[in-house]
Amino acid sequence: MYVVHPHRMIYLANPRTGSMTLRRFLTDPENFRPDEVEIVSDGKSPGTNHMWGEHHGIDEKVLSLYIDRGYKAVCVMRNPWDHAVSWWQLHKDKHTFEEFITNFDDIVLYTLPEEQPHLVQLMLLYCNTMVDFSEFVSYFESIFRKSIGWMHNSDRKGSYRDLYTPELKAIIDNRYSMDIEACRPHYNFKF
Repeated sequence: MYVVHPHRMIYLANPRTGSMTLRRFLTDPENFRPDEVEIVSDGKSPGTNHMWGEHHGIDEKVLSLYIDRGYKAVCVMRNPWDHAVSWWQLHKDKHTFEEFITNFDDIVLYTLPEEQPHLVQLMLLYCNTMVDFSEFVSYFESIFRKSIGWMHNSDRKGSYRDLYTPELKAIIDNRYSMDIEACRPHYNFKF
């Protein structure tokens, strides 16, 4: 999670939601001094490579402290079924889609704070990567008053729906149930 002190904002960097675009922007010294953006780890994120680094964890105690100081927590949520396909794309050389989804519980996902999902005051939601993600970039550009530069590194073709059977869809429905419910007052993800 990134604490952006000049804007009193906490960005929860969820993997496979365009977080690399914003993480690169926030850590670029041309945009912010190192003391203006604090990267807080949950102490559980495995490894420090580009996919899992400490930037993806959520330390709920630290998050609560900053919320109490008037900071606003922001995260990006992606359509859960599309999100799972995006994760699989990283592993498709080792697993079929069915194998990957069937063993999905073994994959660490950070979405909302598990104990206190209400701490997130703004969830930017998207279903269509190409259309909705540009709105996400525009939102952050309006806050930071700078061009962010969009990184899109997917080569996927076709609809994510084509990969699902009813059984696989049910697994994702269950795994992402907290996210789906948390978004429901504002947005209803549709398969």
